[in-house]
Amino acid sequence: MEAVLSMLPGITTLCLNETDADDAMLKIISTTMPNLEWLEMDDCLHVTDIGLQDVADGCPKLAYLSANECWGILNTDLVEKINAKGGWEDLEGSQASEGYDYADSDDYSFDDSDAYDDYDADDLDHVGF
Repeated sequence: MEAVLSMLPGITTLCLNETDADDAMLKIISTTMPNLEWLEMDDCLHVTDIGLQDVADGCPKLAYLSANECWGILNTDLVEKINAKGGWEDLEGSQASEGYDYADSDDYSFDDSDAYDDYDADDLDHVGF
């Protein structure tokens, strides 16, 4: 995973929802994705405050974090601090993303079912695992 992520330092948006992401993966993200601005990791049951702090420290541009149902994260102040940088106020469920206009986004979004379909890897700045 580290080898793959290190080849994508320009990633600005990453979706890890409902994956086996853990603190080790977040440590890798924190050292390989300095341009990360948007991170979704809802229902990642193996993520704790340690991984969250690594991402907060290593991804200075991070301004949106969704970590709903991550029961290992107890430091909700850190989640709120990250979201406050981007102007996000409501952290409950999908309500946090209401201000984001996906139609105007240059990000490429896909779920696991089409992750291996044809796409231009040179234009990739958004990855969902």
